Formats: sequence, structure tokens, C-alpha cells
Amino acid sequence: MTAKKNQAQKPKTIDLINSERTFAGSLLQDPERVVKIARDYGLTADSFTDDFARRVFGSVQRHVGAGVPCEPLAVQKDTGLKVSVIQELIDDCPTAAYAEYHAGLILGAALKRDALATIKEADGTEALRLACEKITQGLPLAQGGVVAIAAATWLTEQDEPERPIMEGVFDAGDRVAIVGQSKARKSFYALQLAVNVVTGTPFLGVPTVKQRVILLNGEIKACAYKKRLRRMISTLGIDGTTLDGLIVVNTSEEAQPPSFDKVLSLAKKQGAQVVLIDPAYLLLGDENDQTAVKATIAAMKQFAAEGLTLVMVFHAAKGRAGDKQVIDRISGSGIYARDTSTMLSLCEHATEEDHVVLAKICRNHPPCDPVTLRFNDGAFEVTTVAPIEKNSKTKPKRTFTQDEIQECFSALETSYRDSLDAVTRGLGVGVSKAKEIIRDAAKAGTLKCRVEGRSTLYWVDVG
Repeated sequence: MTAKKNQAQKPKTIDLINSERTFAGSLLQDPERVVKIARDYGLTADSFTDDFARRVFGSVQRHVGAGVPCEPLAVQKDTGLKVSVIQELIDDCPTAAYAEYHAGLILGAALKRDALATIKEADGTEALRLACEKITQGLPLAQGGVVAIAAATWLTEQDEPERPIMEGVFDAGDRVAIVGQSKARKSFYALQLAVNVVTGTPFLGVPTVKQRVILLNGEIKACAYKKRLRRMISTLGIDGTTLDGLIVVNTSEEAQPPSFDKVLSLAKKQGAQVVLIDPAYLLLGDENDQTAVKATIAAMKQFAAEGLTLVMVFHAAKGRAGDKQVIDRISGSGIYARDTSTMLSLCEHATEEDHVVLAKICRNHPPCDPVTLRFNDGAFEVTTVAPIEKNSKTKPKRTFTQDEIQECFSALETSYRDSLDAVTRGLGVGVSKAKEIIRDAAKAGTLKCRVEGRSTLYWVDVG
């Protein structure tokens, strides 16, 4: 009871200790990478308040510097900590990809402690002013690769070469979100994007630059996904032997999905340039915990730090997608939507079945006009249908079966006017729609008809 009371009284200290121990676990999971992060942030043993984390930091730093593996037993011998404590640090660490986020928290807390100590030592107003000036001058200009530079100097530097992947839509190192309602065929869209990028062929009319892609499929069984891919490339006219650059990781039947860190590590081993995760929610964790969300964002940004493009497939929020702005359609925390460089939204078309409206928000490119896509034989194609999204104000186009239409008629011949009355009453449609139904039904042979003088008679053949 006393321990819980103390935890409630000192949440900031406990949060810092958790961050320090999580960072220590990251050091043990991926020593070389996390030691580099610590070096970039200027962390030292004095940056830590937790004794366990401080000892692990010193031990791992020495092992990496000497090129010696950081096995738990070696760290135990170096630190005097129990192997069970070391293993607990590793197990409690969600993923080493979050190390940069926790490094920032640890550095900020250390700088704050140093600043407070300097201020307390100041005696008098002038000494306090000099102490504050010293603190300001001592703050690092660069933390974790974030560099401060004068604009005049910056403008004299040469521009970096452009590295487009989908021209005018997203570039290398971007974070891209694909979002759509259930059954919007988001996974087909994502797979088609991967196929076109791997082969360097236009994706729905937009030029792409050939890249090596690793695709994490976490929802669809491998056997069904293979059939989907085979049907798609047949429709697109793409030879399967040209897909050497597409690495598929099927995890739908795995008990636990891989972490961002493991996906990043696998992508680097495979030499991938683009990472596509479908669906995103498997890796996001608790979306109601803002600390966890920020740590996830840090893990996602690590892909860009490693020079990789990250594309993730999100489910749309509950409700009708067409009633929301594109930026507000991602389910869960709005931070994910606002962190992306490009968002590709698939929304149900207002009137046309098997059609979706594709809307694009591109932070680093000029605005793109929405287009209507039609799903045909396993793949999407661009159409000339007006891009009108279905929302609460648009009425869906109702279709009628042959039986429903024939129930409005009998074997007796009926005049055109009486036929219109029968269809409007029987199907609950207007006159214009009734005329269209009768015309199409007669053309399809659902209704029989013959001309008598200036009139046309309609009936159903019950024989």
C-alpha cells in the first residue's frame, strides 16, 4: 500500500525511471545501435538517476567499445546485477526502436537537473542572470541528428537530389498512410502499389521508380494471398519472374506480430528500400496511451533515419468516411494521420458498385485531384467516372432483381402508362427511374413487349 502511495505522489520520477530502464533494456537488445543513439544524444553515466540503468549503460558501452558481445552473463559479471534482473530489463523493453524517444526524455531530465543545480548555487540577481546565460549557452544545438543552422548558410548549400518513388505523390524516406473503410479493398490497392513499384511500372497511371519492397501481410492467409497476387499480375500483364524485388512476409497465422524493430531489421537484411505494413494496427499498441503513441511515432521515424520509406495500411474510423475530411479518416489516434507525409484515401463511390474514390493528401507535393477507381478482375483501374464520395447526403443507387421487376407485371398485356404506374408503386421509384427500368428490362428480355399502333404493351412470359 505504501509503495503504491509513493508511486502516486511521484509520477514524474517513476516515469523517468521507467524510461531509463527501458533504455537499458534497449541497450541489451541492440547494443551497437543504441550506444550510437546514446552518443548522438550526448548521454553519459551521469545522465541516469537509476542505479541499474547506470550500471548497464556503463557495461554495454565498454563492451561495444572493446568489440565484445554483450551477453547477459558478461553484463552480470561486469555490473554485479543478477542475471534475472538483466533478463527482466530485456523482457520489459517493448522494442529497441523506441530507444531514441527515451534518450530524449533522459537527456531532457538530465539538463533540467543540471540547470536547477546551477541556479541554486547562484547568489544574488547578477549571479542568477549569469547562471541562466551559462545554462542557455550550454544547451546542445544538435540532439539525435536535429541540427540548428542559420538560414543564410543553409541557402548556400546545394539542394539534395530528388528521390521520387511515386512521382508527385511520395518520395524516398516518406511515411505514407493508406486508409479506407472495411471492404474498400485496401489490401489489393497496397499489393498493387508494391507490384508496380518493384517492377518500376506506372501505378494507376502515375510513374514509379523501381525499388526493392518488403511487404508484411498480417491479415490474409498465405495461400489466399498467393492466389490474389497471381490473379493480379495476370490482369496487369506482369511476369511473375520480374518480382524478385518483392519480399512477402506472411504473419497472419503467427501468434504474435513482429515489432517495428524486427521489421526494420529484416528490411535492412533483405536490402529493401520500401517497407509496406498491412495492416498497421497490429504494430501500433495502445492508441489511448499518448506516451506509447509518441514512442510508436519515434519507432516509425526510425525507418526514415535508416533511409527507408514506410507505407502503412490503416482502417478508417467508424462512421461514413465521406462525411469526414481525409486527414480525419484514420482510426485511433489522430497523431498517426498528422505525422504522415502522404495519405491515400479509398472511399466508397456515391453511386457505382465496385468503384472507389481515391483522394490524396501530399505534404511535400502540389495537390492532386481525386479520381475514381474500378476494381476489375483482381486489380484496380482508373475510370472517367466523376469522383463523388458516398456520404450521408448522397443516396445509393438502388438496383432491382429480375424477379422484383417481373412481380410488377402479369401474363396480361399492359399499356405503357399502366406499366409505369405498376413499377412506381411496386418498386417505390419515380417516373424517370421507372422508365429506365422498363426500357432496360425489355432490352434484356426480362419483359416481353410488342407495339400496337402508337402504343407499346408489356407482359411477363409465364410459360
